[in-house]
Amino acid sequence: MLYLLLFFINLTFPNFIRAQDDYALPSGFSSAEYGHNEAPGPIASSCLARIRLAASFDPNIPTQINRYLDSMRFDKLRSFVCEKTAYFCDEQQQHEVGEIFRNHQKSMDIVENVRSQFSSTEKDQLNMMENLNDSLAEQAFYVYKFHQLPPLTLAILTATKSTLTTALSQNQPDPNLSRAMGTFSPADLLTLQNMSPADFPEEIRAHLAKCQITSHDVLQDTISFLLALRNSKMGSYSNSK
Repeated sequence: MLYLLLFFINLTFPNFIRAQDDYALPSGFSSAEYGHNEAPGPIASSCLARIRLAASFDPNIPTQINRYLDSMRFDKLRSFVCEKTAYFCDEQQQHEVGEIFRNHQKSMDIVENVRSQFSSTEKDQLNMMENLNDSLAEQAFYVYKFHQLPPLTLAILTATKSTLTTALSQNQPDPNLSRAMGTFSPADLLTLQNMSPADFPEEIRAHLAKCQITSHDVLQDTISFLLALRNSKMGSYSNSK
């Protein structure tokens, strides 16, 4: 079961996105100048790894992350990822993940500047796309608008997309937690989703014991993760209403 889970994680996250853009960077462009060469530290990586594991149980997570990366909506991406850190990560981890996005403030400013220049007609078109949940049309709209930018400005956005894609995808979940989560079937998770949180500890302890997982630390981490997953899903549902 664990091997199937790890396979699914890699399948769901080929790089958290289906393909990289192949834009030619302007001559003399240095991504380091705009903070694009940094890699997440161990604290941020640990947090992002938990979100990556959660994404294999909640398809809304990779769907939204891919959507915002594809359209280079880094402002939306930051809001979504930071919302998930509030469920799966502690305060220090949340801060470190926030720092990753703060290192790309230049790209955030570019996106905001482009959005501020939309005409009333363009805003109406976007509202219609969002109401219809037409993510492909929305992506095409933004990609078209960003490709009207000067080459250097577009290169900054492209470098941010590449760096954030890597940062969000190259974090391996804790193997003990992955093994524990791999023992739960979709039916098990649905039962837990509808169960009172007060009943989680005993239900999960009994389930893991049947699977010969008795470590106290793994039990506590699994309980914490499943509660976070439950609350995250409920939050996503509430926000979509």
